[in-house]
Amino acid sequence: MTARRTSKHHKQRLKRWRNIKHRYGMTKDQYHELFKKQGKRCPICKTTNPGKGGFVVDHDHVTGRVRGILCAPCNLALGIFEDSTKTLARAINYLSAPSDGAQAPQRHTRCAEGTVPEATPDPSPQTLDASEPVT
Repeated sequence: MTARRTSKHHKQRLKRWRNIKHRYGMTKDQYHELFKKQGKRCPICKTTNPGKGGFVVDHDHVTGRVRGILCAPCNLALGIFEDSTKTLARAINYLSAPSDGAQAPQRHTRCAEGTVPEATPDPSPQTLDASEPVT
């Protein structure tokens, strides 16, 4: 049974590297070199333990150029924001703005129960220019 599992795992790893080579033109050595340059962590959230999703190759969907190796959640987040720096800047401004309480008079139920940790504010929030419409 162990030999079968090892064989299956080995085939899955080979398939992953073939896919990376085919999609991004990147060899296993180039992948590891880039990942090492990033400090062997996600450059966005800084995790070294990405969990079940693992680390994935991030690329520009217009040019096809590889940008880096991200954890799966950060790569997904960029995809949800459609790689728009303007939309991301507006999201940062939204998260950085003080809440006046007018829109949300109560804490979210899960937050009030203590099941969701409170966000730690960025000690030096920067306001980004997000006044231009998303293109």
